[in-house]
Amino acid sequence: MFSIKLPNDGSTLLLTPQWSGLPAALQVALLVAVCLVPFVLIAWLYRYEMQLVPRAAAVFLLSMRVLVLFLLLFLVCLQPVYAHSKTKELPGRVLVAVDRSDSMDVADPQRPSVEKLRLVRALHLGGDICGDDQLDAWIREYTEKGSPQWVHDDEARDDQLRRGELESSRRGQHDRVCELADKVTRTQTARRILYDDGLRLLSTLAAKHDVELIGFHSTAWNAPADRPETLFDPTEAASADKAPAPTSNAAGFTDLRLPLVRALERSGAGQGKLLGVIVLTDGRHNAGDPPVKKALELGEREVPIFPVLLGAELPPPDTAILSVKAPPAVYKDASAGVDVRFKVSGMDKQDVVLELHRGAGKEKKLIEQRTVHHDGKDREYLESFQVRMDEAGPQTLTATVHPADLSVKETSTENNSGGAVVNVAKDQARVLLIDGEARWEFHYLQSAFQRDRTMQTQSVVFDQPRLNTRLTDEDLDKIGSPRQHLPAGPDALADYDCIVLGDVSPEQLPPADRQRLDKYVAERGGTLVVVAGKRYMPLTYPEAAADGGDADPIRKMLPIEAPRVTAPLDGFTPALTADGRETKFMDLEEEAGKNDTIWAQLPHPFWGVVGQAKPAAATLAFTLEGAVDPLDPTAQERRNALIARQNYGLGRVLYVGMDSTWRWRKGVGDLYHHRFWGQVMRWAADRPLESGNQYVRFGASQPVFRGGQDVELFVRFKDVQDAAKAGTRAEANILRRGGDGKPVAVVPLNRKPAQPSTFEARVANLPEGDYEVRLEMPAVADKLLASPTPPNVQEKTPPEPIKASFT
Repeated sequence: MFSIKLPNDGSTLLLTPQWSGLPAALQVALLVAVCLVPFVLIAWLYRYEMQLVPRAAAVFLLSMRVLVLFLLLFLVCLQPVYAHSKTKELPGRVLVAVDRSDSMDVADPQRPSVEKLRLVRALHLGGDICGDDQLDAWIREYTEKGSPQWVHDDEARDDQLRRGELESSRRGQHDRVCELADKVTRTQTARRILYDDGLRLLSTLAAKHDVELIGFHSTAWNAPADRPETLFDPTEAASADKAPAPTSNAAGFTDLRLPLVRALERSGAGQGKLLGVIVLTDGRHNAGDPPVKKALELGEREVPIFPVLLGAELPPPDTAILSVKAPPAVYKDASAGVDVRFKVSGMDKQDVVLELHRGAGKEKKLIEQRTVHHDGKDREYLESFQVRMDEAGPQTLTATVHPADLSVKETSTENNSGGAVVNVAKDQARVLLIDGEARWEFHYLQSAFQRDRTMQTQSVVFDQPRLNTRLTDEDLDKIGSPRQHLPAGPDALADYDCIVLGDVSPEQLPPADRQRLDKYVAERGGTLVVVAGKRYMPLTYPEAAADGGDADPIRKMLPIEAPRVTAPLDGFTPALTADGRETKFMDLEEEAGKNDTIWAQLPHPFWGVVGQAKPAAATLAFTLEGAVDPLDPTAQERRNALIARQNYGLGRVLYVGMDSTWRWRKGVGDLYHHRFWGQVMRWAADRPLESGNQYVRFGASQPVFRGGQDVELFVRFKDVQDAAKAGTRAEANILRRGGDGKPVAVVPLNRKPAQPSTFEARVANLPEGDYEVRLEMPAVADKLLASPTPPNVQEKTPPEPIKASFT
């Protein structure tokens, strides 16, 4: 490419010869051919025209043809482009972000004295007490000698009274400066950094660059750079551009990703170069996605980030409840396991009191009090409680922590409590345990279920070696023995919350009973747990029904396909998947690292049935067979699924591909065996949050959400065709309970790709309150108006839209 500068300012003619990518000799040959051939033809035409027209006319035509040919060759061969460029200088910009979360209003009296002096000196706060020279001297003496020298050797050497007065005066000044630093909050520090009476950060930057000022906590908003008071004055903040709405607890969290997102939005073309991002903050990131990815994006754009950390190196004296974990739902009279995690920081060795209450506020009642011996090091503690839930309905459990010595002052007491809500159902979980014979797995499962007060267990064993063959099922019930037949009647299975199906043969479970199980799961919304067996389950069940139609109901319901036996001589170790680690009933220990270790240390199974996980299934545990595909690391997990689950219609199915969980009792008794199966049964019967009818189920993932937490909603149709119809327009209307009936939020419901009958949605930034959820799906409105009662029950009132609720 060649450029020719034109007389006009900034104008250039750009020439790009044709065939510039070819060798030079070939370029010359092509140019000669392109130019020479037309000129030869024009010369031949000129000679011919000389015989027909006067010489002047022929010369004129020749000149015009040569001119046109020259222009064509110039345009085609050189491809000229006229370019005119303008240069506009844009000032550099600096983004200043100030953390306005609640923790910024905390002071840090735990600072060492030298840090307090440095703070007062840097922020120019000590002018009314002592001069900067005195502060510099104290800081230097702390650094060099460990403490100030109040009176120097050459001062009032012979006057001890005067020396005492000087020491007392300077000690008093020193102590007043430290007391002043003790009262300075992190917010006040940020103000002094920004304002002209402090470090003059804003005015210094504004003298050379454009300055943008934002505030942030769990949301972000703009503030005028010439009016930084809008960041700190609530009345001013209300009028600031894009100030946050007064949502509850929004300032209780810090999202460090927000200022980085704003910086990326403002670093595009035509906005001036963003020179850097200054973030004034005190806290760690505790809301939203991690900020690392956005920081790397800014790094790729060569935009530096300058964090200014406010606060002290030593944590403030504080006790804080970090989390209170409890099962979302249990049955009445059951014991709920409650795990309370709390932190003690900035405190000397002392006792700390942890209390668990039933209820909240003034109405709470003490359940249990514990004294924890704090060793003086900043650390987290985990305490577990067992709470008997003897009242039906939502029950609030509140944990509080505080120093045993009430004279110990904490920086803040607002984080000294936390709670969880447990939905307590009135009845016990009804479990039906079915097996072909009384094998060891059946024996220990039945024993575990019968000792659990939350379960009402009934057993069926088809093959029983009895001397008296005339005993009826009622007789067997009276003597506490398993029945020999399934409950009779087309809807008899609907009475059970969970059915555990063991090593039953196809003859013992004929097609009609398999169809009853299919209906129980798909239509009633029950949970089926299938436990593999060496004789029959699931290998002897056919892939297709006996009449050659659809797949056998058992195979249809299983989360795996193509089952196969695995029986290595040395046994195998079940390995948890990512889904397995996130599944509560797979937790044999609370801590994730320990849980993996416990699974690895369990007695190894020597036999199992694994298979390929179906597309809509989740693999929870697998066997380490075959090579790992580097392009698809999860392929091995899905190929060797040992424990898997999937939704089926309105219900769900769990597959356990081994028959030796009873061996987990070796050396530890009932600990892990009962814990695993107890958690499985609670998961299987846990449906109190769902509302709906015989066609659709929906609700929130938990009954109560904390402020700032996204609300997760789900909708599941029994028939995938109904789900496909509903997908044309699917919305959830969020209404405040007892309100005016107008939605406070309308969110779209999206189908899950792996589960086509399931929709899900997230609702963000809801203020505190009690809410109802109503579905808006015009294509299936008749299904949403259907009565939750069975179809054969006569209704006395017109049907109303089904709804769910949460808080």
